[in-house]
Amino acid sequence: MAHLDFIEDLPDDPWSALSSICDKFDKLEIAARIDGDPWNLEYFHAFIDFFVLVKAVITNNDLKITMKTPAIAPFLAKNMTNIANYFEGLKQEVVKQQIENQMIESTEAINIRLGAGFYYEFSDDDISQIQNLINELRDLIAKSDVLEEDHKRRLLNRLERLQSELHKKLSDLDRFWGVVGDAGVMLGKFGDDVNPIVDRIKELTGIVWKAQAKAENLASDLPFPLLTKDNDT
Repeated sequence: MAHLDFIEDLPDDPWSALSSICDKFDKLEIAARIDGDPWNLEYFHAFIDFFVLVKAVITNNDLKITMKTPAIAPFLAKNMTNIANYFEGLKQEVVKQQIENQMIESTEAINIRLGAGFYYEFSDDDISQIQNLINELRDLIAKSDVLEEDHKRRLLNRLERLQSELHKKLSDLDRFWGVVGDAGVMLGKFGDDVNPIVDRIKELTGIVWKAQAKAENLASDLPFPLLTKDNDT
């Protein structure tokens, strides 16, 4: 399935992933069309694979899609036409949803700048420390002899997204806690071999937890109880 080699590089955001798949399908559709006939049937299995892929993304992320699943026809060419039509409608839904998501994100960002609504806030020193920790993590992950290349790529992509969206005020800390989840997975799989990476994530967690505790009116020195091997926590 060389035509699906891009799967591991799909964005974490499911709508962005669907957009990327649709772009790839556009190129496949162009390649599958031939003069005089509607389709080159050699591309039939690739069409099926792309269709199964988008359905998996939709189902696994519980996305609300109004496009009906195309009916299975007794002819290969007809199935390819049905799938092509499905993708055309899907693209429109994805664009609409992405615009709505952007409006929500813009509203949150503007409210934060206006001092309205709920947000988490980092100090200048916090931002500097977080940037340094992310850079250290990127270097440690890239040089790791324990982590598999696919795992490295996922972690590095997550850090890149985290760094690109790092601001003094944030409406949520989801991307940070995603990194903490990765640390838990690494501890479970590799133990002490990944301690240098996990230690940096613990430092990162301490900064993030302090910002969250402050926003939730908790004591700022309250320790974060996770990411420890002690049985008492």
